[in-house]
Amino acid sequence: MAVPSQSNRVIGILIALFLGATCLVAAQAIANTASLTGLAIALGVLVLIVCFNWPEAGLYILIFSMLLGPEMIVGGLGEGTTAGRGITLRLDDFLLTIIAFSWFARGAVHKELGLFLSTPLNRPVGLFILAAAVSTALGMLFDRVRPVVGFFFVLKFVEYVFVYFAAVNFIENKEHLKRLIYAIFITGIFVSIYAAAQIPRGIRVSAPFEGETGEPNTLGGYLLILIALFGGLMITSPNLRTALRYALGIIVMGIPFLYTLSRASYIGLFAAALCLVLFTRRKLIAAFSVTIFLFGLILLAPSAVEERIQYTIGGQAARAGQVEIGGVRLDTSTSARIVSYQQILADFPKQPILGYGVTGYGFIDGQYPKVLIEMGLIGLAAFLWLLLALYRQGRDALKVADGWWERGICIGFLAGLVGLVFHALGSNTFIIVRIMEPFWFMAGVMTLIHMFNTSLPEESRELESPPAQVSYGLISPTPR
Repeated sequence: MAVPSQSNRVIGILIALFLGATCLVAAQAIANTASLTGLAIALGVLVLIVCFNWPEAGLYILIFSMLLGPEMIVGGLGEGTTAGRGITLRLDDFLLTIIAFSWFARGAVHKELGLFLSTPLNRPVGLFILAAAVSTALGMLFDRVRPVVGFFFVLKFVEYVFVYFAAVNFIENKEHLKRLIYAIFITGIFVSIYAAAQIPRGIRVSAPFEGETGEPNTLGGYLLILIALFGGLMITSPNLRTALRYALGIIVMGIPFLYTLSRASYIGLFAAALCLVLFTRRKLIAAFSVTIFLFGLILLAPSAVEERIQYTIGGQAARAGQVEIGGVRLDTSTSARIVSYQQILADFPKQPILGYGVTGYGFIDGQYPKVLIEMGLIGLAAFLWLLLALYRQGRDALKVADGWWERGICIGFLAGLVGLVFHALGSNTFIIVRIMEPFWFMAGVMTLIHMFNTSLPEESRELESPPAQVSYGLISPTPR
């Protein structure tokens, strides 16, 4: 029987003392707070202990909380990160903090695990966060950025990156990876059913826990990612039966997607559909399937979609401030974007290098002008490099993908990335929590697929495949 070393005894004693102190503090806090707060503290401590001993459980909790977790606005500065300058705190923000603490604790106990793996995204991610931090710090120094708000918005960037590293560090093999992706799919189906239930109310549908008004554009971007993933799996499926399962999943998510009435999401979907054809080996079959899908989408689209498009290009009463392009009068929302972009071009030369700082300029509804005016040319260059690195990571994973399932996931990720790039023309896509968390998790999956298939011999890869088919309805894996 192995005898514990002196260092292990010391670490064990320290952990026991820490847990004991944590329990005492938690007990004291619970005794002196409201019952709901006390319950939250107790659950937080429980999640911390579970994540320390079983990191996979933490990832499942995180995945389900990405869209199914409540949020609250603090700071008194607006109505959310996409509608104003409020600070949005969500359940997964706290879960990520707990998981991060357990991650560092495990790294301290098991030094062989390490904290951050070296991946092709480390440098572009680091440069983008550095540019955001420096530009925001300068904005605070010159009183353009409110310190608390700017700090939390930059912290959001770090949070998204942590989702990426959580996936890369905690996922151990291909079977583990598949289970987590199925959890993402299941969450997407639940969210789609919830959104579809709002259709009879005659409103633009949105995800759960988004308040009375909701954010349909956010739901559109989220569903765009999942539809692209299902589309990639559909066009790489080994047989018709499997392809129809994923096609049914697309229909389940496509119905609420249409009713978001998000024009940026529609543009992104068309771009993603074209990419599905470009990246697959079965280009003829994929082109036929995508063409049928798009024509069906146009023909079967509800009247609300047609009204939304007509509203955009002159289908409303003339109002002050509307912009005309080529004799076509644009709606007030699109006109406001164009006017704000013109103002950005006028103000950009005043702070061209590092911009005004994150949140230092005012609300801008468009990712690229937002990055340019807030982070300057350095920030925009870092952002474009990051997008290019994400594309290369997905492409490299596709080159070494093992089997139809992995190819489908890689193609779906690439299509979703391109779709979000177009979605960002009219939205702050790459800072929206409910879009970026699943997106960065899938970016971690791309890194892992590349790592698994380039570091393991062929016989080891086969051992990672499930020994038998397990049925999950629409998202059932099938043997290769």
